[in-house]
Amino acid sequence: MRETESVTEAVVRAVSAEKERHPLEMEPLYSVIETDALDTLFASQTNGNRRMSNRKVAFRYSGCDIWVTENREVLVAKSEAE
Repeated sequence: MRETESVTEAVVRAVSAEKERHPLEMEPLYSVIETDALDTLFASQTNGNRRMSNRKVAFRYSGCDIWVTENREVLVAKSEAE
């Protein structure tokens, strides 16, 4: 992830790169996951600590399996289900 981007922005950018498609050509991310909640889960608290530790979130988006790790790393793999 880039330092200034949200988790949802990172997901869209990563999937866009994986699928070699412009982000506006893909379905909206909010159609498969609550984007505000996703960003909130991985946002820093006012004391600088992360809200989540030792966890990750996984979901499917635009033909890809997505994992967001506790370190805000976004992992993308083309889904076997499609």
